[in-house]
Amino acid sequence: MALEEDIRWFKQQFLSKIEKAVQGTPFKPDLLVAIAVQETGYIWRNLYKRMPVSDVLTLCVGDTIDSPKRSAFPKTKAELLSVSNGDKMFSIARKSLELMATYIRGYESSVSNPDKFCHGFGIFQYDLQFFLENPDYFLQKQWYSFDNCLQLCIRELKQALRRVYGNGKAELTDKEMVYVAIAYNRGRVNFNLGFKQGYFDGTKYYGQYIWDYLQTSKSILVREQFMRAVWFEIFRKEENGNAYPVIAGMNGDKCVKLFELKSRSIAELKHIFEGDPWAATFVVAPKDKPIPTPVPEEDIRQKVLDIAVREASKGRSHAPGNEIDVLVLDPLRPIMVELGHLGAGQKDDFYNWCAAWVTYVCRSANIKIPDRYKTFWASVALVDSWRDMGKRTGAWFPKGTRSPKPGDIVCFNWDGDADLDHIGIVRGSEPGAVLTCEGNKNNSEGLFTRNLSVVDGFLDIEILASQLT
Repeated sequence: MALEEDIRWFKQQFLSKIEKAVQGTPFKPDLLVAIAVQETGYIWRNLYKRMPVSDVLTLCVGDTIDSPKRSAFPKTKAELLSVSNGDKMFSIARKSLELMATYIRGYESSVSNPDKFCHGFGIFQYDLQFFLENPDYFLQKQWYSFDNCLQLCIRELKQALRRVYGNGKAELTDKEMVYVAIAYNRGRVNFNLGFKQGYFDGTKYYGQYIWDYLQTSKSILVREQFMRAVWFEIFRKEENGNAYPVIAGMNGDKCVKLFELKSRSIAELKHIFEGDPWAATFVVAPKDKPIPTPVPEEDIRQKVLDIAVREASKGRSHAPGNEIDVLVLDPLRPIMVELGHLGAGQKDDFYNWCAAWVTYVCRSANIKIPDRYKTFWASVALVDSWRDMGKRTGAWFPKGTRSPKPGDIVCFNWDGDADLDHIGIVRGSEPGAVLTCEGNKNNSEGLFTRNLSVVDGFLDIEILASQLT
């Protein structure tokens, strides 16, 4: 489901930072997730599959409500312009609105009004009413940094906590966290109204949304949560002449699980740990040997996607001897010379540099892409080589047999003949289209949107990587 996917992405990107930030507070990470979904989820959920995280953060702006519905500073453009640096702030807030509105629908009327501008900045929406006391956050565009946004959100939540429950509240139930979030949104809480408080969109109140998102977030465990615990032996308990290991699963300096392996059979241990998600990293070792430090399984799909987006976003063009030429083609020139597809002294001859670019990305993710797959007649610098490799490894899925997944490799056929024409890496999908990272569209890298009608098929990156180990 879309909401679960959005929350999973958010946790994959930011959970470790949130967990660190809430230490020593009664707030749970899922509360911060719920607030981010409610405040700006309608923005970032439409962007994260097609652009880098840094670009997503810059576009997390909103709230164009002004007088008479707005009571906090600045109620109008004139009020903002009346204060020191107000003209600079208006320019920033106006340009931010225009940029965000190019990606997010629903702001057309605001953009058409030259007096409209954004009042909320950052993924947790720090309001422009604080411009007078914290102008640098806005003027220096500090909301571009998740760390800055998180720091301010925690500070605002602490203030809301004191307003709702006073000082000394060390623990919060889910219900109590929702009331703190309501105070974060509207400044105060009326317990008699329950969750029907805060911003109302015509369907639900802010508090009701926070409760729903909080429960959904709690149900989603990302791989990072399973993998972060490292299991190791902390001491051996001597009893009746025998030494029994006592092992702990540690999250930094925090013990998340502690087990004494006394009189436990392997079958018992298996039963215990199969029902415990933290046991994803547990290794059973003989009692006379130390518990080995586990190596977490790598999320190859996410790694390929991250590298592809990072490289494609550079927008480099190819020319003989330049950066792209050296990075993607030089490693494949020896095999092309060997096959007679490239003269030893030539720099621009037989190749598809889009295929060489995909090779470079996959190899950067430590996938063992060969120079030439088995007996295929050409090197992996040819797009057709990838379809052949996909079919022979079981990684090939013709168009229509499976939906594309981020990190997959996509092959294109412009004219429907036997030969493939282009290749890229999937970063997302839309109805009738696939979002891609590519080398060599009009001789440049980039992030693009392609119609599914020109897709020939996909290579599942996880299957491919597993077969090439």
